[in-house]
Amino acid sequence: MTTNDIIPDGFNLVDAAPGFDVHIGNIYLKQVGEKKVLGFRVRDCHLNKAGTCHGGVLTNKAEIINTLC
Repeated sequence: MTTNDIIPDGFNLVDAAPGFDVHIGNIYLKQVGEKKVLGFRVRDCHLNKAGTCHGGVLTNKAEIINTLC
């Protein structure tokens, strides 16, 4: 878990896999009915030149949620 990070209400912290995942930041998961909801905090280091979340970060999250389902 990243220092000073509070787990959002209703979410559980997902253990990071060794390697790249430990550098991308904390990932949270919660069950909503039959669906799983993935959460993460977009930090300055995740932003692209336009000031939005970089597509590579979003792709990483999609890969992670695929492994959890």
